[in-house]
Amino acid sequence: MSSTNQDAAIGPGLIIISTLCLGSLVIAIVLSRLDGPAKMAGLVLVPLAAMISLILWFAPRESLEGETEIDITVYDSTYYPRILILSFMVISFIASLLLYALFEILQPIYAKPLKKLSYRQ
Repeated sequence: MSSTNQDAAIGPGLIIISTLCLGSLVIAIVLSRLDGPAKMAGLVLVPLAAMISLILWFAPRESLEGETEIDITVYDSTYYPRILILSFMVISFIASLLLYALFEILQPIYAKPLKKLSYRQ
């Protein structure tokens, strides 16, 4: 019951669906750079991957009844520390984006003295 996959709520179906979608997008991008009819194969590949993903999503392999299990309440004592760490990371990410925008993207344009115009004739 302490399998690493199930603790993170990542099963083999999710891995298959994400690999399928990511792979189809990468292949579609690579094929879009080609010439000829191979360029249009990407237009077929992405909807095909979406249909397969929907089939895998709505047709699970396991039975819906499941086994009768004893209801055990598990208390997660690391919930609040994880929320604090996550909120700190989100705030620091937003602050870093703001500082990056201020100092790199929006660089100030300093005034330069105008050259005196001399009219020589």
